[in-house]
Amino acid sequence: MRTISRTVADPVRAPLLATGPVASIYARTGQGAEGELRLRRRGLAASLAQQGLDPETLQLARMQLASLTEEPGVEAFFLAGGRLLASFHLAGADTPEMAVYAPVPRVLPVLRWFQERPAHLLALVDRAGADLFSQPAGRQTPLMRTIHGPDDEIERNAPGGTAQMRYQHRAEDSWQHNGAHVAEAIADELDRSGASLLLIAGDVRAVQFLERYLPTRVRRQVRITHVPGTRGERRYQQEHVARAVREAVDAETGRMIAAVAEGLGRAGTAVDGTQATADALAEGRVSTLLVTDDPGDRRTLWIGPGAGDLAAQPGPLTAAWPWSFQAPLTDAAIRSALLADADVRVLTPGRAGAPAQGIGALCRFA
Repeated sequence: MRTISRTVADPVRAPLLATGPVASIYARTGQGAEGELRLRRRGLAASLAQQGLDPETLQLARMQLASLTEEPGVEAFFLAGGRLLASFHLAGADTPEMAVYAPVPRVLPVLRWFQERPAHLLALVDRAGADLFSQPAGRQTPLMRTIHGPDDEIERNAPGGTAQMRYQHRAEDSWQHNGAHVAEAIADELDRSGASLLLIAGDVRAVQFLERYLPTRVRRQVRITHVPGTRGERRYQQEHVARAVREAVDAETGRMIAAVAEGLGRAGTAVDGTQATADALAEGRVSTLLVTDDPGDRRTLWIGPGAGDLAAQPGPLTAAWPWSFQAPLTDAAIRSALLADADVRVLTPGRAGAPAQGIGALCRFA
């Protein structure tokens, strides 16, 4: 389960490709009186002016702040050279407001938001078919699709005797055919959406037939979780689905932490600590970066223009790139990982089993 899907990776990566400093702005929306909101947004713009943002980009920042949506959440946007590089509406986010003008954009809060809202598929099934709700990563509203099974003889009610047995067998055959049809539709939807989390609810027997016919690739590559409820009760599913998604995200984070711990015992399959992780990023070995979101972290890394131009100490990097500079550790490490098409997993402070010094990685090769 990637933190960000391929479909959103490019917009998140766009600010990281800028050749100069970037303004990273996080502004809360739909919360507070109009006068209070104006004051807060003026404060964000004033902060950028004090940090040296150029007049053209500062004017654009003011325009963006003045035209924010009123939907509750946080608006994150990134500006440089008088251009809007990327913007995201983080519905339901609790990210503090900030305005930072720095060599490396601060995309960690965006990554954390997407991590908490992975793409997933909810299947509400009965013996006649299913309702599928495909939830793209980060979206609030799912896409619904109804699947009708090919067979409509789903009742076993009939007179007794041998006729009863014939009706029962025909009904069982219909359930199986419908289950196979729904399983095929689910596999197609998972392939289309890229979701790696499947939530199933509905009639017990229908669920059994569905799972029997799910392709092997789905059972191996997708996390499958059961949630309470039946078809036709979508409005009652939201709380159960939200809980199941949170548990799946937490379990995946735990799996990655365990994989790092296990990989430390095998040469080169995982690293932890600032120096070892910076070296692995510089060498292009990282497949997944694990980094702790600690607002109090004051550590830095030295970076140059490329994904691999990264070091814990200046030394050779500053000799090769005289204009290299320091950046906050988390921002610099995330930039290096995303530019190299690695995934990033954000950890909360104090997470049990977290890598040493709050940073580590799974590696592509030793």
